Amino acid sequence: SKYLHWDLAQNTFTLAQNTFTPLPTEIGLLTELTSFNLAHNTFTGKLPSEIGNLTKLGILHWAHNTFTGTLPSEIENLTKLGILHLDNTYVYWNASKRD
Repeated sequence: SKYLHWDLAQNTFTLAQNTFTPLPTEIGLLTELTSFNLAHNTFTGKLPSEIGNLTKLGILHWAHNTFTGTLPSEIENLTKLGILHLDNTYVYWNASKRD
């Protein structure tokens, strides 16, 4: 049988301006992404904690969706993250939970 290998190393994954919903937890498997754009979709619910697996991300652009709740604490695993766009969502950061 034939297998397809999709190498996402040093690539950008853009799914902007679609009507996908909900966001699957399998996004945590995309560990080679450096830029992830899901802006202007109809994603709902909380941001999955699996986002913390995307440790190579430098840009996360998930603005203009209907995400809700607090940022998962796993976001702190994204030490290379320089740009985070969550504007026009219902996500907030609870600073009082920090040590």
